[in-house]
Amino acid sequence: DLVSKYRQNQDAENLKALAFIRTDRALDALITLSKSIPEEDLEDIYAYIESSGVFPETRKASLYWKNYRGYVVSKDESPHHMGGHFPHPVPKCPVTDTPANRILTLDTSQLDLGLESPYNPSFFWYESGYSPGCIYVQFTEEGIKGLITPMTDGEVGTDLIPGELALKLEEYPLKYGRGGMAIPGFSNHQVGGYPNWIKFERFPCCPVCGERMKFLVSIDSGMTPFGKLGFNGIIYGFWCDSCAVSCTYQQSDEDDF
Repeated sequence: DLVSKYRQNQDAENLKALAFIRTDRALDALITLSKSIPEEDLEDIYAYIESSGVFPETRKASLYWKNYRGYVVSKDESPHHMGGHFPHPVPKCPVTDTPANRILTLDTSQLDLGLESPYNPSFFWYESGYSPGCIYVQFTEEGIKGLITPMTDGEVGTDLIPGELALKLEEYPLKYGRGGMAIPGFSNHQVGGYPNWIKFERFPCCPVCGERMKFLVSIDSGMTPFGKLGFNGIIYGFWCDSCAVSCTYQQSDEDDF
């Protein structure tokens, strides 16, 4: 029905509606329509296809199929750490030197995601008045290397995560996770599964290999049992498993869409 409506009126809202369905049939419909839609709609439909499970250029999986939801807990209740001490330099703002906070480190040995990298993905963010856009880091035997971002000498930010905490994960009972546009501020944290966007976006490219990165994590703003998280909107984490590169990106409902 949505395919027929789009072909009749060329209303791009029908393409977005297909992206929310999250089934193989809806994905096939988006791929089929992408071959004939106007050029001005191509980037939008490519974003919908990526968020529906595959990269449009390669048809490789764009996400990890196991889907967990997360709850902020004390640091001893989960191996997936948030905030607190981090044993390596972290990214910093190139203008103010504000050090980034460790938003989340995943212990991949405790997850069924099929990750093959020997490194545990970590995601970082800072609030300094100068938007970092995306924060890229690469994990190596020598430690963490900033990609297109300067690094601190060891200082770690502590203002965005209220303490040394962790993210407790449980497998989400619904195969496709939460649908619909995300409304930030309700502590809807997620690992794996389909991204829940405030606004659909293309996934970032790895600065090392040039391939698009898989969606892995989203950390919502809002209250925790330990206080409020100190950022707005939702922080999204992407991962290139072959290059051991993480990308952290933020969307806010205050953004100009």
